[in-house]
Amino acid sequence: MALEVEAFSESLGESLVRYQFLWLESSVWVWVNSGRSVPMGAMAVSSPIQVSTMERDPPSSILIGTLDGEFAKRVARKLAKRFGLMVYMPSSLPKN
Repeated sequence: MALEVEAFSESLGESLVRYQFLWLESSVWVWVNSGRSVPMGAMAVSSPIQVSTMERDPPSSILIGTLDGEFAKRVARKLAKRFGLMVYMPSSLPKN
């Protein structure tokens, strides 16, 4: 499978939010940023594999950053479940 890049943007309030998906054979990298000069925030990862039948959501973890990475972690979990791929999700969005 060849590397595939998909990019798009949308207006959310007064901000323009940019998304970029980097599709690999068994995973996808998802970047989300506001286009402003904001340093990379948290980076989360999620696997589509369910650890037990008791859990409804795939496991996820924050690799870089602190607990402010809950947004990246939550989105990575949802995308892993939807795409059935390992999802890496760095987020560079301002706090406000």
